[in-house]
Amino acid sequence: IAIRSSKHDLSTAASHALDFDRLVCLNEFENVARDETGQVKPIVIVTVDGGPDENPRFPKTLVASIRKFKKYNLDALFVLTHAPGQSAYNIVERRMAPLSHDLAGLILPHDYFGSHLTESGVTTNVDLEKLNFRKAGQILAERWNQSVIDGFPCVAEYINPPATSEDERRQIDTKTVMDELLLKICAGEEAEEGHEFRVRASDEYYQENAREPREKFGEQPKYNIDEYWCAIHVLQTQYTLQIIRCNSVECCGEWRSNYGEIFPHRFLPSPVPFERTPHGLRMAERDYQRGQFYGSLFQRIQYHGVVIQHTQVKRKKKLLFAVIYQQLSRKTTS
Repeated sequence: IAIRSSKHDLSTAASHALDFDRLVCLNEFENVARDETGQVKPIVIVTVDGGPDENPRFPKTLVASIRKFKKYNLDALFVLTHAPGQSAYNIVERRMAPLSHDLAGLILPHDYFGSHLTESGVTTNVDLEKLNFRKAGQILAERWNQSVIDGFPCVAEYINPPATSEDERRQIDTKTVMDELLLKICAGEEAEEGHEFRVRASDEYYQENAREPREKFGEQPKYNIDEYWCAIHVLQTQYTLQIIRCNSVECCGEWRSNYGEIFPHRFLPSPVPFERTPHGLRMAERDYQRGQFYGSLFQRIQYHGVVIQHTQVKRKKKLLFAVIYQQLSRKTTS
């Protein structure tokens, strides 16, 4: 479990890649993540919750996954997510209940090394704030390190945020000075009117919960993706990202496992419906008709030829309809 400060750090595809690099280096995961030679096992399956920072269909996730695939010389890398409404089947989501139960009665200090906030709740010292957040994260990690889920111990660690930049320090100093000036001006005006100056509850709530606006860029970020390489090695769908080694030794080297023998078509077959007819097995036209079935994984591997034949027939029909439409259009115009 990687614990981060959401105020000082970001949850992105790059941060998840760093977490994976850290995980495969831990002694607790050596037997699970590495083989007899000390290398990361050739087949890696990652289950995510489908958020914007790790969704399989996003380009930044694709870039991070390709780097991971090449860095560890993998045979296959799968990034999977569940469809909306099925997050209860997510293994990670189901582990959150016992972790939340272990936090019952736990109070995390916010000023262990001293208060970094003013009376209005404004941050005055970013470095001190990070130290306090780190102490709270370490206490949280100590509690979770004592947890055992399904007979397996939990390994939690606080991840330090990046160093504070000069721009962040300058923004904090400017905000502190402006707040003090506004308080003095408002206090003077209230004193002249004979009323006691108070900070409204709505102002306190805004100061505690408001976040700095994100910068808006006119152009979308460009990712360095080799489309030709992806056309051979990558299959990206709505809920799945598959990166598979090709059979070319010059491109990807030798296979580290017998994955190619079990999955001769390399990519996992799609869950399409089939039906039994007097003419044999074929793909069902609709997935809600009676008698249709999806089959197991190995059945769908055997039915690969049926899927290809159905796809080719569909293409021929579309091509035939296009030719007929063009001929009719010419006759109509003439």
